[in-house]
Amino acid sequence: MNIACIQRIESEITSNKDIKNAIRRLYLSDDLQSVTIKDLNLKESKPSCAIKQNDMRISRVIFNNYRSYPPLNDDSGGYGADFRLNGKPASAILIGQNGSGKSSLFSALETIYSGGCSYANAQNVDEGVFLTYGFGRSDTNSSSKEKAKWNIRFYLSDNEKKEIVKDEDFTPLAVPSFLVSDAESTNLLVNDLSSWILSQMGYGKLDKMIERTLSLINKCEASKELLESESYYDEYKELASAIFMYDGSDDQKKEIEEGKNGNLNNIHNHTFFTSLWKDFRMGKIEDERDWGDSKSDSSEEENNVITRNNLVKLYSKLDEIVNRPNFSIKKKATIYEIMENQKTFSQVAELKNLAEVDEKINLLRKITNKLQVLRKKIISDFIESSKRFIEDIMKEFSYRNETFHFEDSDKSKFNSLEMIISVSDGINSFYAKPNEYLNTFRFKLYMLSMKIAMSFHWMKEHKVFLPIVIDDVFNATDFDNSIRLEQYIYKVRQLYTKLFNDVDNHKPLQMIILTHDTMVYNSLCNGFVSMHESDVYNNTMTTNDFPFIKGRMYRLDEIELINEGKKKNEVKNIFQ
Repeated sequence: MNIACIQRIESEITSNKDIKNAIRRLYLSDDLQSVTIKDLNLKESKPSCAIKQNDMRISRVIFNNYRSYPPLNDDSGGYGADFRLNGKPASAILIGQNGSGKSSLFSALETIYSGGCSYANAQNVDEGVFLTYGFGRSDTNSSSKEKAKWNIRFYLSDNEKKEIVKDEDFTPLAVPSFLVSDAESTNLLVNDLSSWILSQMGYGKLDKMIERTLSLINKCEASKELLESESYYDEYKELASAIFMYDGSDDQKKEIEEGKNGNLNNIHNHTFFTSLWKDFRMGKIEDERDWGDSKSDSSEEENNVITRNNLVKLYSKLDEIVNRPNFSIKKKATIYEIMENQKTFSQVAELKNLAEVDEKINLLRKITNKLQVLRKKIISDFIESSKRFIEDIMKEFSYRNETFHFEDSDKSKFNSLEMIISVSDGINSFYAKPNEYLNTFRFKLYMLSMKIAMSFHWMKEHKVFLPIVIDDVFNATDFDNSIRLEQYIYKVRQLYTKLFNDVDNHKPLQMIILTHDTMVYNSLCNGFVSMHESDVYNNTMTTNDFPFIKGRMYRLDEIELINEGKKKNEVKNIFQ
């Protein structure tokens, strides 16, 4: 989980120390399914969640053995991308044909800022293999004992060198909302909006944490039922073994009959519950006895009484099970059910009595409620701050004068948030959802607008500045004309100005946009410099507020030509 997200969660869990401890255990766990009730009781120190710098825009990135770019050697400076203008990070609009390294550059920035690779995931390919030059199968790699590791060197605004190496731990600098590709449209199509927003803003683990606490509540409830029925842990193993051995013979039926009636002295050759029989001493222990003054004798007799009672109970349960309708058909399923009960009991074995179970259930419900309140607040804060921009953008690109608004039928939890589209032709009217109604272009526009709005909201909330990276999302045919795309970029700049002009020491917006389409490229460039008369008159926005560079990306063989004349140890820029 991103440091800034941890910072937000910590600010919201300042109440009960047990709740704070448990929530920390959950969000710091690498495997939520392994977290037990006992784990939640362990003290967990507050992690360091201070953001070290607020300007994390990208200045340069250099590739080594990464995707399209081969390993560095001693006399090579390698290949890289320089996003500086006058020595400072700037936006970049880059055009390149297929094979020019657009997806390689996007994947590198995605690795730096979100810690993953959406293209590898979309193609169901191991990230390590996908991101390695030649998929780790090049001649350069094959001669080494192990496949050469890729790495990315990068420099932020402070120009301090940082590095990511394959298979080594690295904390991503941002969250998925800052990276936009076609693959994200599919994710939004198949996921509910609330969960998608959480995952994009780096809080996707919250849903899993809530799921785990609800699961633990269910286990506690099951444990409560088991305790109320006076069951014990080994009972399930004994019963499962007895059911497995039961063959319906007369001897076995007689043994069960005598056992459930408490006539244990009549059972001379027992088939079932062997381990308990070893602890049981024959005798008329059901009668009241004078155990004398010896504590050891008294203890032995008490244990014998307990063992006898457990044997009678087990024979009674076995009798009930084997006489169920269709028992022979359902025998395996019955054994599985009993072993699942044993597993449930073992997971809550530290809870010794009903009062303790109720206490844990109460704590888990408080934890769950706290997480659900936090979940709602994160989503509602974003929607309240961004809905106007998203709704207005969608309306501007409507074809039938549709209106757009966010709606949540369960406002208490924001579990059913949806974008609702109202459509009317003057005679008939209806409503629809984006995945039902929008064409491919407008759905991508909706997804892009949501991600840009989330990124702006995230930067504003955490007081940091980061790049938004967009990889080849649109084609020329997606827009009625180039002016429409210019207007879209202008509105993005307008929103950024509105949100950040009053922020102390704010930084220029950095967007890195990759495309293969000449019209889209030209429109994007125009969108970065276009101004309205009101901007000039009110001095609200100038072209200097949005510095950008533009260029063409080249294939590997072409890069050598355009960088001809550079020293061997200099980094070769992949665009010009």
